[in-house]
Amino acid sequence: MTQMKYDGQCILVTGAGGSIGRAIAGGLSREGASLVLADLGSEPLRRTHRTLAHPKRAIAVMGDITNDKDVERLVTTARRFAHRIDALVHAAGVAKFASLLKTTHEVWEETLRVNLHGSYLVSKRVAQEMIHQRSGRILLLASTNAFVGEPELAAYNASKAGVVLLARTMARELGSYGICVNVLAPGFICTGLNREVWSNPRRRRAYERQVPLRRLGRPADVVGPALFLLSKEAQYISGHALVVDGGQLA
Repeated sequence: MTQMKYDGQCILVTGAGGSIGRAIAGGLSREGASLVLADLGSEPLRRTHRTLAHPKRAIAVMGDITNDKDVERLVTTARRFAHRIDALVHAAGVAKFASLLKTTHEVWEETLRVNLHGSYLVSKRVAQEMIHQRSGRILLLASTNAFVGEPELAAYNASKAGVVLLARTMARELGSYGICVNVLAPGFICTGLNREVWSNPRRRRAYERQVPLRRLGRPADVVGPALFLLSKEAQYISGHALVVDGGQLA
């Protein structure tokens, strides 16, 4: 019998109730990983848990990744569940469309708090565990918007650019402990966050024309690249941002 790639590993997935987090969690479960699924809502977590190939190898934890106490509880729960955290997939995030001049202070602050501060808070706490283990993988979800300034997404663009530099800094600081830190930067993936765009035929066609493969991405398109960056095959890759965009940035 072929051994599954992540047998015996405990992987923490934040934003596990979202489209991309759910898809990555599903891929990891099929490969035998034990999972700690984290999200703000109980129903999205239940939906993800029901889709797993090995649901008995997973637990769900509700919590706010921008809250210190919730992050501490999440990490403590993961440690009790599996006695270690082999990898973190940080997929929690928000995106709200508004022109720069119509972006409110509240939207700006919420976006930076969730996307950037949340990445910092969770990664820092998980890294403390991994330092004791002297091994680990951290994978942060950014976006092609980290590299291009898409209109009506100033806060989102800024937050995702910050995630890339945060990951590269962590890669330099944590490498001596055997910890690899990378970024996955998807292009336009059809998720609940951008439903108002891809469900509108005119706006969808406008985005598709920007992609050489002439289609928008699906959550499943992100799974293979994510599993690669978390695997032994990627053990000498750190500080890298892997773009998954159908050629859009080309």
